[in-house]
Amino acid sequence: MRAIAGEGTWAAAGLAAVVVGALAWRSATAPTAGEALARVAADLAVGSGWIVGLNVLLAPLGAHVGWNPATAWLAGGLGLPGVLALALLAVMARWQP
Repeated sequence: MRAIAGEGTWAAAGLAAVVVGALAWRSATAPTAGEALARVAADLAVGSGWIVGLNVLLAPLGAHVGWNPATAWLAGGLGLPGVLALALLAVMARWQP
């Protein structure tokens, strides 16, 4: 049986869905499209900083969170609760039997 799409196609579709979701979420409260894009860019920048800090803290445990736009946006958009969720997932994945 042949797959409908390869892994790369599903990854691209998933990333596109995250980007569209981020823009839709931020556009709901932004008065202009430019402000919505600025908010998403700020989420990505702040989230990238959160992930770098998180990886420094998780390094002694042998766990890490991979950076991609989805994780950066999650960490930046949700703040500390999103970062704690990513940390918990990273630690659980590290010690999965």
